[in-house]
Parts: sequence; structure tokens; C-alpha cells
Amino acid sequence: PIEMRIGWREVWDPAEVPVIDIAHASNSHYMHRSGVSFVAAVAPTLEALSDGVKARKTWSGDEVGALQAALGRAFPRDDVWGPAAIVDECRKTLPPETVATVDSGAHRILLSQMWSCPGPRTLLQSSGLCTMGCAVPLAIGAAHVRPDRPTVSFSGDAGFLMVAGELGTARELGTRAIFVVFADASLALIEKKQRQRQMVNAGVDFGRHDFAAIGRAFGGQGFTVTDRAELRIALQSALRADTFSVIGAMIDRQAYDGRI
Repeated sequence: PIEMRIGWREVWDPAEVPVIDIAHASNSHYMHRSGVSFVAAVAPTLEALSDGVKARKTWSGDEVGALQAALGRAFPRDDVWGPAAIVDECRKTLPPETVATVDSGAHRILLSQMWSCPGPRTLLQSSGLCTMGCAVPLAIGAAHVRPDRPTVSFSGDAGFLMVAGELGTARELGTRAIFVVFADASLALIEKKQRQRQMVNAGVDFGRHDFAAIGRAFGGQGFTVTDRAELRIALQSALRADTFSVIGAMIDRQAYDGRI
């Protein structure tokens, strides 16, 4: 059986081009919205929708390339320092085949738009459930399965602190993953939403921590970086190391303003 929902408003204007979602379960997280939602088995639904439809060329020009170029221009890759500079410097320094993982927060919104992937399964994240801290175990697993490929994890500082004990697993498995921490001492996305709604700042700021020392305490390398040059040196050292590396990238609070 197929349950179809015309979603998110009482009247759907057929003149609009809807985003269609096909999933086994109803969308209850409300992070990503669609115009039409099919709750059904994915493969049979796609077969039914394509029945009798002849294949044709979808894009006659370089629409995909133009869209990619526009997306590239939309985000500041020339920032001197800050979250966008961290993403840009990591992408420039790490090999193209690097597998990246990222957990939830303001950094994920930015990185998902800026990070370029050479192929499928090279960017792993919790896109629906928006899980804090998942980037670290995702990277450990990816590095363990494919030790021949560089692996980098991107975490907010709060998410990283939630799962820092997983570094013990990284050490015991001998993985060489690189853990980059966006250290702004704040739940940046929630803090930003509080300000946007003119709410009082509450429960979103915390102290700064020595993430490099945490990495070394678990038997890995540890770096604290405050600019592009220091980050580049840390990444190059991490690529040569025979153990994992933790890079604490120090940025200001509210550094994501104007970036996401």
C-alpha cells in the first residue's frame, strides 16, 4: 500500500514544481520538507512512477555545472579564518579521495554546501536524525574498513566532547583518522536561533577546552590551530602519522553569522 501526502500546506499549487520524497516511514523530524511525500517501499514506487516513461535527456546544456559554480560562489572560500576557511583549507589540503564525516550543527550546514565529493559514500552524515557526535564513530568505522583512504571527521566542540571516549577505540583499532573540531565554545546553531527569535541566551555557551591534549591523552597526535597556515601544517602531519590526530580549530563565537 502507498500512502501519499501533499505536504506542509492545505493547498498545493500544481503550477509549482514539487520536491518529491519517497520513504519507508513518515517524515517526523521536519528538518527537510517536500511538496509530495510517498510513504512506501522505495524500489517498487520508483518502478511504478517510471512505468511507460521514455528516457530522455534531462539537461541539454551545462545546467549542473552552472549550478555547481553558483553554489561555489555563494560561500566565502577566501575567508582569512573562520568555519568557511577551515572547510576550504581541509578540502584543498586533503587528497580528493578523502572520506569525510560530519555531525550535526552549524558546521554541518556549511560543510555540506562547500565540500566536494569525488564519488558516492565519500561524505557520511546523519542527515535526517541530526545526531550530535556521530562524526567521530563514523570516521573510525570508515577508516577501519578502508585504511588505504584518508578519513577526516568534522565535529562541533560540544558534539566531540559527548563522544571523546571513542578515541580509545580509534587507538585500539590503529586507525589513522583525522578529527577536526570547530571550537567556538558554543552550540552555535541553537544560539543563532535564539538571537533570531529575540530570546534570551540560555544554555548554549560553555568553556573552551584543550582538544589537542585530549587527542594526545588517548595516544594520538594533537594540534591547536588558529589560522590557515597552522591548519595546513597540522593536516599534512596527520596524513603522515601512523596514529589518529585531533585538530582543535579555534574560532570565535557567532563565527557562523553571515555564513549559513
